[in-house]
Amino acid sequence: MKFVKLIGISLLLTSILLSCKKDNKNDDDTKLGLLLALSGTACSYNSLPIASTSPTQNGGATTINLTALGTAGTGAIQFLVVPANSTATITASSGTLSIIIYKGICPLTPASTTAVAGTDYTYLSGSSTITSSAQIRFSVTGSYTIIVTTTNSGTGTVQFN
Repeated sequence: MKFVKLIGISLLLTSILLSCKKDNKNDDDTKLGLLLALSGTACSYNSLPIASTSPTQNGGATTINLTALGTAGTGAIQFLVVPANSTATITASSGTLSIIIYKGICPLTPASTTAVAGTDYTYLSGSSTITSSAQIRFSVTGSYTIIVTTTNSGTGTVQFN
């Protein structure tokens, strides 16, 4: 029960902090951060809340949620349990998506460990810049987070097998 209270207090404090802002120029950013914090579908990336997606293995394609940060969109794909040799296919429905793969799950900071290509994962097709699709095979069992960014209103899906 203490844990549940701590979660409630954390959400309350997060919502209060997100409600504070330096200026009144863009109230939408504050509301979006508050909504993400309260909905439980946020990832903290470099201290900023961004939208997060957690696909289910063999569960079909899942839309990648992106949060607008300035002119770019950023989102997280969190894989809580990844068996070795499982794959993820990321498809760009529009625009271009760029990805960075981290070991572990949110929150992510500049000190978070970047997964190593060729050791932790390999590209079966495509690359970290996705204009159509890329397929990634995870070589090492664990948890992973893929940070997805776009500068041209890109959208996409992810499928975890």
